[in-house]
Parts: sequence; C-alpha cells; structure tokens
Amino acid sequence: MNDDFDPEVLRWYKSFVHSSWDADDHVSPNFLVSLSDAELTECDQSFGEMFPKEYLDFMGLVGHGRIRRDMNGFFSEEFSNYLLSPSEINSIVIGDCDHLKMYIEFFSEDYIPFFYLGGGDVLTFSRRGDGAVYSSGLYYKYADSFGVFLAKLMNDVNFYAKEDAAAPVPGLD
Repeated sequence: MNDDFDPEVLRWYKSFVHSSWDADDHVSPNFLVSLSDAELTECDQSFGEMFPKEYLDFMGLVGHGRIRRDMNGFFSEEFSNYLLSPSEINSIVIGDCDHLKMYIEFFSEDYIPFFYLGGGDVLTFSRRGDGAVYSSGLYYKYADSFGVFLAKLMNDVNFYAKEDAAAPVPGLD
C-alpha cells in the first residue's frame, strides 16, 4: 500500500493526522482526520471502482481534511484546500446533505470531485480510471496521479493557481 507514495510525502501528510475523536480547532492550517475501520470499509464498498487506488490508500493511511500551509511555510489565505471525506462525497452523490447540494453539479458520468478549493470550485478525478487530477469538467490536467498531486500540494499549497500549473486536455480546450 505504501509503495504508491513517496515516503517523504507520506510522512509529511501523516504529521498532521488527528484521530476522529479530536476536535478540529479551525485554526491549525493543516488538520487531517484519520478514518475509522468502518469508514474505510464503507469507502471501499461505495467508491472502490470510482476512485483511483492511490486515493483510497491515502484515505486509509492518512485521511481527509485541510492542507493550507506547505512545507515551505507558505499559508494559503485564498483557498480552502480541503480533501473531502468519503462520507462527504457520498452525501453529495445521494443529495443527502443540504450544505453540500451545491456540489452535485460537479458529479457527472465523466468526473467526481475529491478536493475543495473554495469559492465553489473543486479538483476532480476522471471516471475513465486514469488516476489523474483534473479541473471540474476535465478541461485541465493538474497531475498525472494522486501521488504527484500530493507532492505538488506539499511543496506549494497554491500550485494549481499558477499560470503553468495545468495542461489543457486535448479536445476540451
């Protein structure tokens, strides 16, 4: 399971993990919450074929939450940078949560969101199963894999906002 991630990247993310029992202070720039065994099982059963294996492995090893300060100390004031939890994604899919209903538009036969940027924008995975990270609508590709996305985010929490951060997807630009 750990073979898919750069050990330094995984170690960095793990340093921000809290148990599901810990209360989020809403002040810490990086706050990730580990998933319980039940949540991991539900995640695998609900999304096993929908998400890249790397994402599901990361949920099991680290969890979900916000990453707003990178390893260089830069703090993102502009973006939320929130890895959605499997239960939040499930709530969006089934339309079960009023405050998440606005994100239903980001689900389609082609893509599914996993990372909330803020201001109603998300990053997505393609349901084609290539494991790459895209803008909503699959117009731009930000990383070839979830592991590459995590490394980029660790080094620059706003990497996706840079002019050259994404490549247009052929046929959609």
